[in-house]
Amino acid sequence: MISTRANFSWISTLNRRILRCESCHGQAERLLDSAKEMEDSIAVNLSSRRLEVSRFELIQQVYETVEVLIRSGTCKALVHIFLSQRGTTKIPRVTDLGLVPRHVKQVAILGVGLMGSEIATVFLLSNYYMILKEVNDIVLEAGIDRIKAKFIILFFYYYFNLPLEKFVKALSLLKVTFDYETFRDVDMVIENIAGAPMVHRLIRHITSSGPEFYFLALVLDDGLSQYRWPVA
Repeated sequence: MISTRANFSWISTLNRRILRCESCHGQAERLLDSAKEMEDSIAVNLSSRRLEVSRFELIQQVYETVEVLIRSGTCKALVHIFLSQRGTTKIPRVTDLGLVPRHVKQVAILGVGLMGSEIATVFLLSNYYMILKEVNDIVLEAGIDRIKAKFIILFFYYYFNLPLEKFVKALSLLKVTFDYETFRDVDMVIENIAGAPMVHRLIRHITSSGPEFYFLALVLDDGLSQYRWPVA
């Protein structure tokens, strides 16, 4: 085991080397410029040696560009996505026990407002069967119109690279309902909940007509909570 004093000694040595490299930066540029002039005067028709000199300058340009890009918001977002995707493969008491995800075929959404229509759009474009439930046909029709509008926006956003057949197929996976009878075949139920009383009322309605086992995802004010029914 290396002692603390040895660690400080190693760090100070590394810092001196870094400072020495930074101090030699101007000298290295002058050497590269003189090498270019020499190659131009000696080997006019030989470009291979000139390319060797330019390669060092290119490496320096790449280094400076990476130093700028690595601090940009886009780079930070990509790093966050990478770490998040990696974190989903290591969940305590799930992946370490060898558990595998339960296959989901059909999803139900209670309410197709702004958030519900966004969630429904993602599931439909991922080829999941969807069931939308609303209080009346006026609100339900408005929610379906929002989903269609999002399809049109995505179609123009990807410059017509997404075929229209994909959106037609996605709409064919959509069903609507005004009660909980069709929830017997669903694997997951998603709802934006405002308070605890509505959560209890929702669970009573669903469990009275739903299957023996499914996932209930509640979008609460403090984030997304998942419940697996039956709850012990």
